[in-house]
Amino acid sequence: MAKPEVRRRYAPATVVKAVAADLGLPHDDQMQDPDIELANSGRLDDFVEYFLSTEPDSDERLFVGELLIGSLDDLLNLKCSDRYVDAVRELLLENYSLFRGAIYYWARADVNEPDEEFAVTMIMRDIIRDAE
Repeated sequence: MAKPEVRRRYAPATVVKAVAADLGLPHDDQMQDPDIELANSGRLDDFVEYFLSTEPDSDERLFVGELLIGSLDDLLNLKCSDRYVDAVRELLLENYSLFRGAIYYWARADVNEPDEEFAVTMIMRDIIRDAE
């Protein structure tokens, strides 16, 4: 998969902090990747509900969508369920322009070795194929 030049958009730190507080997540200003560090497969229902309550193209939706991807990756790594795959996939497709950069990041278009992929890599590649 050839990787086109795709810029990844990030939510501002103030939004990350506010959303973390709204969701009762343990936020620390020193977190390098809060979307990954705060991901929690046990909170996917909460994240989907919060995502749906946000405005389209908002920074809040951007951050929660990134939490969804990281949490889905956690869930798939645990190999205990894939029940959220279709729901998260649909949300990302419907909001593709907002998440294009994050989707390309998780798709790992720059690697061909399975041991260098994320658990959600193939799902993200399928989203790219369907959206573009």
